Amino acid sequence: MTSWLAFLPPSRGTLQMLRRRLELAKRGLTILQMRREMLAKELVLLLSELRRRREAEEAFARALQRAAELRASRGEIEFRSMASLAKPPRIELVAVSYQGVPVRQARVAGEPDLSAVHDPEFREVAEELWRALAGMIEVANVEEAAAEVGKQLVSINQVANSLERSVIPSLEDAVKRVEEWVANRELEDFVRARRLRGG
Repeated sequence: MTSWLAFLPPSRGTLQMLRRRLELAKRGLTILQMRREMLAKELVLLLSELRRRREAEEAFARALQRAAELRASRGEIEFRSMASLAKPPRIELVAVSYQGVPVRQARVAGEPDLSAVHDPEFREVAEELWRALAGMIEVANVEEAAAEVGKQLVSINQVANSLERSVIPSLEDAVKRVEEWVANRELEDFVRARRLRGG
């Protein structure tokens, strides 16, 4: 039994207060169970999206390999010169809600500008590298969302388990104890009243 429940004075007022708290705890548990179910479904969806990770990593590795081969064939100076013509993408951090869980996500605010790169081979490698990087950003966003939703799910699970295994049984025991006391008190009062009336 929760420690404070043991020290409650048995009375009708205490019984009403305990019943209200018990009802509130049960409603809270129901809400938490529904929330837990929604978060679990969201987590399953996010984890299914993470299957693309391997594909995104392979595409990124291929793009890096192509860039390394181009750098080796054309030389460092020419490669750096061409790379300096490309303007990098603009990436912003934004807050996105997944079933009410706030998650920081990277969003592309502006794609890289390759208009100054006129060499077709350099341009093709840069475009491939950007597509691969965009895929990795998407995967990172999904990973971050899955981690945050998972943390929230664990937290809700702990509270729901505490209510289910400790708080609600303690309140039910206290209600039963006080109900018995109130019933005994009412019986004693009834017997005393009959004696006083002479019956």
